[in-house]
Amino acid sequence: MPSRGEVWLVDLGMIQKVRPALILQPGAFLVQNPITISAVKAERFLGRLTTQQLALAEEGVRNWLGL
Repeated sequence: MPSRGEVWLVDLGMIQKVRPALILQPGAFLVQNPITISAVKAERFLGRLTTQQLALAEEGVRNWLGL
């Protein structure tokens, strides 16, 4: 089961195919198109971000969303 801070290959459907996604909560977050993806779509574990990397990614997403 994917966990927060992990990067997984996720099946995003026919148009977007399989892409890397950062797990921020109990779903995946595709930065190019902010949608929640069911964890069952996670196909392969790619790695885990460090605490510092995750904080930078979250800060970037917040800035991008204007939060």
